[in-house]
Amino acid sequence: MSYEFKVKIRKHCKKFLKKLSLKDRKQVLSKIRDFRGWLLGENVNVDVKKLKGEWKGFYRIRTGKIRILLKVYPEDRLIIVYDADYRESVYK
Repeated sequence: MSYEFKVKIRKHCKKFLKKLSLKDRKQVLSKIRDFRGWLLGENVNVDVKKLKGEWKGFYRIRTGKIRILLKVYPEDRLIIVYDADYRESVYK
């Protein structure tokens, strides 16, 4: 049995990633990989926060001015990247 989490990125999130510079895109994708390792208990440097209120059940990763919103489905071993955008736009 594999303990890896599969990552799915939503379509509008992929569009945002394509607009980023190569450096920023690599940084965002690296943080998503780090988050997957963090879920598995690896000692990685990732700024993760479990959200509350309207966003209950979601996690936020911060990388520079970009925020990444994810939801984890542990029973399905699945991480869905719901949104990624600049701080002032992501929570709207």
